[in-house]
Amino acid sequence: MSNSRKNIKSFKQRIADGDVIIQAEGYVLELERLCLLRGGLEWIPRVVLDDPERVRTLYRDFVRCGSDVVLACTYYAHEVKMKRIGLENRIEELNRTALRMAREVADETGTLMAGDMCNTNLNPAIPEQKDEIRKIYEQYAKWCVEEGADYIVLETMGYYQEALMGLEIIKSTGLPSVITFARSNDGLTKDGYQFEEIIPEFYEKGADVVGYNCRMGPKVTLHYVKELRKTFKGPLAAVPVHYRMDGRCELFNMYKS
Repeated sequence: MSNSRKNIKSFKQRIADGDVIIQAEGYVLELERLCLLRGGLEWIPRVVLDDPERVRTLYRDFVRCGSDVVLACTYYAHEVKMKRIGLENRIEELNRTALRMAREVADETGTLMAGDMCNTNLNPAIPEQKDEIRKIYEQYAKWCVEEGADYIVLETMGYYQEALMGLEIIKSTGLPSVITFARSNDGLTKDGYQFEEIIPEFYEKGADVVGYNCRMGPKVTLHYVKELRKTFKGPLAAVPVHYRMDGRCELFNMYKS
């Protein structure tokens, strides 16, 4: 650990002290806006390989805007997605590059660095796919640890069982965890669990912070976080997308103008 990092208040200490932590996300949405990656079903951050300095600049931009954390740009940088663009042989290179740059920017700006793990779009109820999920998460976690992450985010979760597997793997590293779910219209995970019930459960199972991310804009995200707060008193994450919904649809990826 560098001397500069020794003087920075740790993630766990900030949580224990009740600090508000601003963790800016949405790299792939911003990169899509800049025409540096394709959105929709892909949102694969190949720009980390094609133009790494642009990603480094984006890290700095997010800190300049007020983020307390540099989150590694590795959303969808796993085998399931990378195969779609023929880059499955460069998965480790992409992840380590994104993590290493995030660590460097965090050190130069006096912020924290978080590793990023995400949904795989695989079904954990299918044995072969469950094994693939475990492999993906073990790789993600290994690289996060080796590249110096202060904590690990597991984000945009839709399956209860997939999130549980991810939490167990993060816990095995000894790093703190943030587990966030992408809420659906019916309020249920893809395997039939109610979000309001399982989010507090994940905190009880050892997650340091739990909550919602993605799909919902700021107003809708805050509504559901406030609903959680009525019964859950632990640390909560509220990470909306940067779209302002007009009330006709809660989820940005299902919105029709």
